[in-house]
Amino acid sequence: MTDSASPAPPLEPLTVAAALTETPLRDAAVAAGHAGLERPIESVGVLDTGELDALRPNQLVLSNAWPLRGRDVRALVVRMVEARCSAFGVKQQGVWTSSPQELIEACDAGGLPLLLLPPGRFEALVNPILDAIAERQAESLRRTAEIHEALTGAAFGNEPMSSIAATVGPLLGVPVAVFDELGILVAAAGDEALWAPEELPERAIALDQPGALEVAGRRYLAAPISTVGRRYGAVVAAAGGGDEEHSLGALAQAAVVCGMQLVGRQRIEAVHRRFERQLLDELAEGSLAAGEAQERARRLGWTSSADYVVLLAARRPAAPGSRLEVGGPAPDAVAEATFVRALAAGELKARAFPRRHGLAVLVHLAGRAEPAAVVEEVRRRLAAARVLWSATELMLGVSRRHRAVADLPVAVHEATCALATSPLLRRGAADVTYFADLGPLRLLATVEDPAALEQMARDVLAPLTLPDDDDLVQTLAALLAHNLHVGEVAAELHFHYNTVRHRLGRLRALFGERLTDPEDRLALSLGIAALRIAALEAGQPRSAARTTGSMRAAPSTRSSRFSQSAQAKRSSASTPVS
Repeated sequence: MTDSASPAPPLEPLTVAAALTETPLRDAAVAAGHAGLERPIESVGVLDTGELDALRPNQLVLSNAWPLRGRDVRALVVRMVEARCSAFGVKQQGVWTSSPQELIEACDAGGLPLLLLPPGRFEALVNPILDAIAERQAESLRRTAEIHEALTGAAFGNEPMSSIAATVGPLLGVPVAVFDELGILVAAAGDEALWAPEELPERAIALDQPGALEVAGRRYLAAPISTVGRRYGAVVAAAGGGDEEHSLGALAQAAVVCGMQLVGRQRIEAVHRRFERQLLDELAEGSLAAGEAQERARRLGWTSSADYVVLLAARRPAAPGSRLEVGGPAPDAVAEATFVRALAAGELKARAFPRRHGLAVLVHLAGRAEPAAVVEEVRRRLAAARVLWSATELMLGVSRRHRAVADLPVAVHEATCALATSPLLRRGAADVTYFADLGPLRLLATVEDPAALEQMARDVLAPLTLPDDDDLVQTLAALLAHNLHVGEVAAELHFHYNTVRHRLGRLRALFGERLTDPEDRLALSLGIAALRIAALEAGQPRSAARTTGSMRAAPSTRSSRFSQSAQAKRSSASTPVS
């Protein structure tokens, strides 16, 4: 399939207005019911007043005036309106000199066009109208067969979504778009503004069956992509005034083909993702030698000539200033697959894999481009996925640029440090923190032993007893971040002013001049950050001060593997961690 086919004009049904211009009805006069001139005509019948139950929807009803004499014409018109007839044509020659007022009023009230027919036999009107109906039905069948053939070819040819949209659109004569289950635009034709309304994909995907939508003052036709009891997205067309029933049928066929493609591709992607996930996990744990890591990465399409950064995503604390809980529920298989699909659209080259502290995302960068724009795009897509966090809850730690495959554990470590130690994230003043912006805190990333980090923190914070003084540690962290400004700390932690003032007094009694000396304050800040990093490196997603017992144990397996990774990195002449 190609997208070079010239658009066909929309398939228009035969309406009352069209019949008044294309058939002998052009000699008829419209006496009432002008509001219903766009009603479609699918059949023609001559009125038999004894068989009103035979009235059918979209039927043009013809009659002489003779059998209408003495009848309740208002009730007759109501029956036609209830049956959804197209129009009522009457020959009044020799019976009426003008239409009864009650007939005109009833037709105007029901929006049923009242046509005053020219003299002559009914056959002279009926046959040309039936011919016009048959021509449109034949054209509809031809286009349906053409669409069916094109979509069958797409199914067997494993055509991409863009090709399916580019084929269906010209055949219907209107632009067509495909959205995935996250509402991300997968393929589209026509003006981008057509698909801009944010509620369009959500409402289209929520449909139980093909139907019409009114969104942002514009009419759309949509068919949900649903298979095996699951929603995969929707195929949407901009309504163009043609035969909507025909268009909805075509969109439904396209949705079936898109569903087949998506299911097949996602099964293939699931197999690929399983191998990729295994590789990323082993790389992040530092359990592969540099040569083996590079070879396996090459087989999975790793872009070895481009730099990359690692992002670690987690949920922000519920209240600003509360303890930073890096971690939370790990993505299950469905959530992980949702994130992978959210990151797969477009030119973005990203690989997602869960870690014990959050969702890690490896993003390849193009050339020497700064990562800020790419990081923002990843943040937007992860938030739009609406899994595990909302847009306001999501926060990211970002590593430095790396290129060597063996550097992945270092990059994950840097992203973890950025997420765990950033004062801006802790205060809710930022959504993203870069490891390169941490300043002196970056020094802690060079310590690979969590037990050593914990011991350093305990030496610096020696007057405090952990975990009993955990609340004092949190208050101390906030005071250091706000230059001991009690009012700002009270606002951040949602404490009463006097509570913070009282805790500051206790801290002054414990630390004395160390709270005012610049070097000592830096040491205290580093000690608190070391607690957080030590807890994370020991595999504990909770607050460092709550996991003292675990941190006193020997270094974790992850720490040991991180050391192996550093050795592999040094042997491959990679850039050292700064």
